[in-house]
Amino acid sequence: MTNNDMSVAEFITDLELASQMYGIEVVDEAQKQVKIHVAGIESTPYAGGIYEIFFDFPVNYPDGIPKVTFKTPIWNSAVGPKSQNVLFHGSETWNLINAIAYVEGLILKTDVDEFSTYYRVARFWACQFAGAPKSPEEIQLKSVVDQLVDMGFPMRAAIVALSNCEWNVEHASEELLREESVANAGTNGEEADPISPAEH
Repeated sequence: MTNNDMSVAEFITDLELASQMYGIEVVDEAQKQVKIHVAGIESTPYAGGIYEIFFDFPVNYPDGIPKVTFKTPIWNSAVGPKSQNVLFHGSETWNLINAIAYVEGLILKTDVDEFSTYYRVARFWACQFAGAPKSPEEIQLKSVVDQLVDMGFPMRAAIVALSNCEWNVEHASEELLREESVANAGTNGEEADPISPAEH
């Protein structure tokens, strides 16, 4: 049995156990790819939202860090605002159960200050992308996004820029123009994420 065969066998064993704890959809068993859906709960900025998350585990599973991507955009301090990839810290070994528990915890964490800018922005993203119910505040924030869209910027890019600039239209438009300038200069490679948002 090759190392890859042993890795796949261990993944399948973990998958059977994890499936007893979580609702998991297998995308490609041999490639160790799955996806889950997590519902936001009350007392979090994600309440009422549903998040689809894709897991892609490395060939040397369970060693190495999986690539985990939110297919439903989320504003979270452990997720790249543009790439929507989860930022793992600490361990270099992540099995399926540990990885799912870690990512689920990002959504179900209840100790975020509801009066903070972070909470406000995360709540807007939940309403905009994850189907959470809107309040008058989210509707007002959407009108700010529309100002940048009317200036010709894509909506998703406008939301990311405003979120990074504390909803300041002038600063956000400057950031977008800088990004356009870099793109027009023909830079290669994947677009980098801004610094991850802090929970304050």
